[in-house]
Amino acid sequence: MIQLWNRFFFSECSPLPMALVRIIVALVFLCQISLIRSEFNVWYGADSEAIVSMESAMRCLPNTPCFSLLTITEPDAAILSGFQLLALCSGSFLLIGWHSRISAFVCFLVMQSLMRRDPFVVGGESELLSQILFYLALSNSGMLLSFERFLRLRKRCPLPGIALPWAQRLLQIQICVVYIQTFFAKIAHTEWLDGTAVYRVLQTKELVNFPLPDFIRGNEGLGHFLTWSALGFEAILPVILWITPLKHWAILIAIFFHLIMEYCLNIPFFQFLMIAGLISFCDPALLVSVADRILVRYGTKVQVVKDKPEDESDGKSDVEPIHKSEDMPENKSEDKLENNP
Repeated sequence: MIQLWNRFFFSECSPLPMALVRIIVALVFLCQISLIRSEFNVWYGADSEAIVSMESAMRCLPNTPCFSLLTITEPDAAILSGFQLLALCSGSFLLIGWHSRISAFVCFLVMQSLMRRDPFVVGGESELLSQILFYLALSNSGMLLSFERFLRLRKRCPLPGIALPWAQRLLQIQICVVYIQTFFAKIAHTEWLDGTAVYRVLQTKELVNFPLPDFIRGNEGLGHFLTWSALGFEAILPVILWITPLKHWAILIAIFFHLIMEYCLNIPFFQFLMIAGLISFCDPALLVSVADRILVRYGTKVQVVKDKPEDESDGKSDVEPIHKSEDMPENKSEDKLENNP
């Protein structure tokens, strides 16, 4: 049991999936900050300007720690501008992969501050974004597809190609928990059990993201099929994702499912965060060809083969020996010296 535990959380693997997760999550974070910048003072300003006061926000979260960078002092225009600049800079650094762990942790503090300052603005996507940022702060997502790696190549420093996956495993477990929690939350309502949930949602214009054809919106039979299909898919997906022969097909179907949800439903950024979480399940060997095309300009490739730890290497160098070419003439000077008396 201990060996299985160590192999699951601490066996070396490529950091490529978490690097892709970092890029997607950073883009989502920057988009969310950009959307609220125009009305930032209205939602998160001082009590005299904001819709929700600090006291009201803390009263709505009685059993939740209410730490927020915006509640340390009365926020004025300079503090709010500095907070937005901090959010944009940390998100940009996370996107390019410069000090990725610190940038991810700062982004996590920014999201926590926004959620605790005004809990009425945020939704489930903000909670999920905050959780993924926390896992990124614990991971080695900056080892690949990052500015840090570019600087190492320029300085000809050693390039780590493997990482411990325990933060990635925590993210994978979190994604499965989201599916399981969503499934049990849906079956608690009769609309999902009788198959009318999707049909009713599509009839509500405020919840529809883009226009749909009438034969889809008004088809009750199709609504029943989509409702029960979504329930079955969310129930079985957390299991299939851990079965190696089936997980990549499940990931493709799940990504297609979330893209359809993004087109149909007005739930900002949630589907892209779930797609980022699904990428963490991908085998690096399937992603390495795409990464090689991006990294070929830097003259490197992603290391997928596990390297030996330092204590097991017996001091041997990992540099491959240069083999002598067949066309190169052999040096017979040493043979002549040995034959001479």
